[in-house]
Amino acid sequence: MKIIQRFRTRKDLASHIIYFENEGPLEMSDVSAFIVDLLAQDISRTELISAVRTLFPTVSAETEVDDVISTLRQIHLLSEAACGGF
Repeated sequence: MKIIQRFRTRKDLASHIIYFENEGPLEMSDVSAFIVDLLAQDISRTELISAVRTLFPTVSAETEVDDVISTLRQIHLLSEAACGGF
C-alpha cells in the first residue's frame, strides 16, 4: 500500500502536522507520522508493524498501524491495493 498524494511532515511542539496536497493538514502523533512517512513508499501492513515495533517498542504496533490505515482509507489517500487487503 502507498499514499497516493504528495505530502510534507512538520514536527510541531506537541505533535506532527502532515500536509497533504489536496486534503489539507492532519495532526498526528510521532508514531502515526512515522507510519505515514513509511507509506510514501509501497509497503505492506506486516512491514509497517515490524518497523513500528522496532522504533516504538512500547506501543501496540498493530493498533497504531490499523488506525492510520483506517484514517487514510476514509479520506481516500491509499492506493487501491491497500483497500482490498485490510
